[in-house]
Amino acid sequence: MKDIKQFENEVPTNVSEENGSMPQKQFIVNNGSLIAYDSNSPIYLVQRGHRHLIPNDNVLESLFVNHHSVHFLNKRQLNSIPLGVPLSENACLIKGNGTNPVYLYSNGAKSHIRSQEDFDHAGFDWGKIHNLPQEEVDNITTMRDFIVERNQEIIIQANEIPKEYDAENDYGVLTQFTCKCKERNVTCNILLPPEKCKEENEKNCEEEYPVLYLYHGLGINSEWIHSDQGRIKQIIGNMVRSGLIPDMIVVMPDIMYSGGETKAYDFYRFKDSLKEVMSYVENHYKVKKGKENTAIAGLSLGGTTALYNAYLFRDTFQYVGAFCPTSILLYQPSKGITKPWIPKDEDFILGTDENSFTFIANGTADCSAGDTPKFYSRVLRENSSDNVFALLPDGGHCWDTFRKLFYVFMAFDFFRKR
Repeated sequence: MKDIKQFENEVPTNVSEENGSMPQKQFIVNNGSLIAYDSNSPIYLVQRGHRHLIPNDNVLESLFVNHHSVHFLNKRQLNSIPLGVPLSENACLIKGNGTNPVYLYSNGAKSHIRSQEDFDHAGFDWGKIHNLPQEEVDNITTMRDFIVERNQEIIIQANEIPKEYDAENDYGVLTQFTCKCKERNVTCNILLPPEKCKEENEKNCEEEYPVLYLYHGLGINSEWIHSDQGRIKQIIGNMVRSGLIPDMIVVMPDIMYSGGETKAYDFYRFKDSLKEVMSYVENHYKVKKGKENTAIAGLSLGGTTALYNAYLFRDTFQYVGAFCPTSILLYQPSKGITKPWIPKDEDFILGTDENSFTFIANGTADCSAGDTPKFYSRVLRENSSDNVFALLPDGGHCWDTFRKLFYVFMAFDFFRKR
C-alpha cells in the first residue's frame, strides 16, 4: 500500500475520465464499506457518502480483521465519490475501562460505533480495541456516530402484491371540502370510512379514525381518486376488507393553484397552508389526534413535499411515505439542485423515536427520480433517522408503480403496530 503523501493527489474528486473536468453522478456505496480500485491501489473507508483514505497498512491492520473484504469499483465509480478527510496515522479503536461504548478514534476525535452488529459488519477487530481510562475517553472530542448500512434495500417481489389489490369495490365515501386558508382556498378530496361517517354527519360518528394526508405529483389532486390513475378508494377498500389495515380517513389536498412555471413553488409553500387544512379536518371529522395517528405520503414531487413537511413538522407526523420522490429537497449539484429546500444535509432528520416509520421507494426503471430516492434514504440514515428503502423491479415513473408502492407502504400497517 502506498504512503498517504504519494497518492493523496492521484485520485481526483468528481472528475470525469473522459475530459478531466465534468462532474459525475455520484456512485452510491453503503456507509461502513471498504472500497478500492484494485488490490494494489489505496483503500478507502466510506462514511456519510465520502471516501476516507486509510493512509497505510498499519492503520488498516490496527482496525480491521485480516480477511475483511474490500469492494472493488471501476475508476468512474470510485472517482465519483467525494473525498473526505483521511484517517489519521494513529487511528484506532478505543473504549473506556469497564464501559461498553466502542469508538473509532481518528484525527483527535472519536465516533461512536452504535452496536455490536455494526462493529462486526464493518469488519472491525474486537481484539484490537484499546482500553483507556474513562476520563481520558470523555475528554476526547465527540464527532457524529459511525454509520454502517446493511441489507437496507427491500426488493418488492411480484407475489407480495395481490393481483386484486386495486379491484373494484364499494368501500367508503368520497367527498370534497374547501378550506379557506390565509394564503388561498385549498380544495381537498377526502375518503371517509363507509356508512359510519357520511358526508355532513361526521361529528355524529362514535368512532374516531387515524388520518393519512396524501399528496399528488405535478398534476391535480383528483389523480388519486381517478379509476385509471390512483384508485385510492379501491386500494384502501380492499386492504381494509382483507384486514391488512384499519379504517382511516384519507385527505388529498390540491397543492397547485398558480400554474405555469410556479408549479414546483406551490409544493414548497404548501407548508404555509398544511396546518390550516389539518385543523379543518380535526374540526369537521372524527379523527384520532396526535402524531401516532397521523401519516403523510405522496408521489413524485408530492413525495418530496411529504418528506419536507414531515421534516418541518416532526411532532405532527409519525409515519411518512415517499414514492419516487424527485430532486429539490437536498443539495444535488449533479442534478442542478444548488438551492435546495433543506440547505444542509445534516439537518434532514425525521422521527427518531422507536415508533416512527419512514418509507422511501422507487422503481428500478424510473428515469425521472433516478437515484434521488436512495440518496434521500441514505442521508436520513446518516443522520440517525431509520427508514425503509424499497425498489420495485422494472417500475417506472408512472401510476402502475405509484399504486403498487402505495400498497406496500400501507401494508406495513403502521397505525396498528405501535
